[in-house]
Parts: sequence; C-alpha cells; structure tokens
Amino acid sequence: MKKFLLIIPTLLLFGCQSNIVNLDAVWEKENRELFNKIGVREYTNLTKEQAVNAMVIAFQRLDIVIDSSDYKAGIMAGSATAPKPLTYEEFESVKTVEDSRARQYVPLLVWRLTGFDSKFNVVFLDIPNGVQVSLRAKLNYRGANDIIPISNFPPKASEIAIRKIWNEFEKVEFIQRATLKKR
Repeated sequence: MKKFLLIIPTLLLFGCQSNIVNLDAVWEKENRELFNKIGVREYTNLTKEQAVNAMVIAFQRLDIVIDSSDYKAGIMAGSATAPKPLTYEEFESVKTVEDSRARQYVPLLVWRLTGFDSKFNVVFLDIPNGVQVSLRAKLNYRGANDIIPISNFPPKASEIAIRKIWNEFEKVEFIQRATLKKR
C-alpha cells in the first residue's frame, strides 16, 4: 500500500511537469510571433551607436540592468528581477488575461515569479539610412533544478514589456535627436 501512495505523487509531479513544458511551448510560439510582429522596428537617420545608447538609457529607466553591450557588433543584453519591467499592477492584469488559458495546461498553476529573472536581448542592424532594432526576451529560473520551470513570458506580459521598452526607447531617441540637432 505504501508503494502505491508513493507512485501517485510521482505521477502527478511528472504529469504536471509535462503540462508545464506544453504550456511553455505554447507561450514560446506565441511570443516568437509577437516579437516578430511588434518587437522589430526600423528607425531612419539614426546610427547603430545612437540606437544602442538610447536603448541603454531606456533599459536603465525600466530597472533593467545592462549585462553586456557592444554598439560595433550591434548587440545588447539586460536582465531584471521578474516581473520587471512590468509593475505589480501590470503583472496582475497579465494573470487576469492568461490565467484561464494557462490552467488548461496546468490546472494547479500558482502564479509566482520568485526566483526568475527577465532576460532581454536586443540586436541592432544597419539598414539603408538607419537602423533596425529587434527585441527578444525569456525568463531565467535561478532556483533549484528539481523542477522544470517556465522559460517564456506569458504572451500578455511580453506584449506589455515590448510596448514599455519601445516607449522608453523612443522618448530617449527623440531627446537625443533634439539635442544633436541643436549642436
């Protein structure tokens, strides 16, 4: 009888982890589409160096720590304690939107981001008369390896984060252009 009782929690654990993997795959697919749709922008009359500098400031304003940045290569990486750059209220709205759908995959889902970092990557490409900027993001779990964690943001969280990053970037970029024209 004791062996049977030990098997049930094990099956539930593996079943739950399998469901988490399925949910993560769904979110990854939706996020890929979302980042391709609204995570890429082109800016004319802006150099790659100016774009990198503007994004560094935008990240700092959103409490995203710059992990690495190279304007010559056109890459930048940053991280923040999740759910940043979302506020608590924004994350609560994400839960409202995503909860019922997530529970279709993981019925016992508990929304918590303790132990996760938000990781952002930005690529800056020279294009004729400007620069193309592409954003990507993932979650990184810092906790113990005894569980299979989610590695993708809920799509609504990605959408909010992308819009916030672009908003800050464009504010900085606008100020830079105005300042540079006055010189």
